Amino acid sequence: VHRSVPLDVTQHITISGDEMRERFDAGLLRAVRVLAEVESPHHQTFTWHDPLAAATIFDAGICDLARGTAEVDLAGEATMGMTRWRPDGDAHEAAVSVRPDRFFEHFFSVMHDA
Repeated sequence: VHRSVPLDVTQHITISGDEMRERFDAGLLRAVRVLAEVESPHHQTFTWHDPLAAATIFDAGICDLARGTAEVDLAGEATMGMTRWRPDGDAHEAAVSVRPDRFFEHFFSVMHDA
């Protein structure tokens, strides 16, 4: 099964800069914080796109998933590259919503001793 976690879902996984500085103060999390601050030093909020997608491998219940077909527009001038989702029971899964509390519980349970 191929699974996608689209941006409209990952955009719900955010953490404020203040909370990140407080919670990401040791071990691997400190390195993550330093890299995030170097890459985006003026951001007040950080979005965890890739960590959410990775977390669904270990806990698919973080997101509500639907099966269907993803189609990429290759013809439209203004819509070239846009992806459309059509639910139809195909083998492709896409996240349609997320449980942010469950994601952060999973993330910090894995990373707290790292």
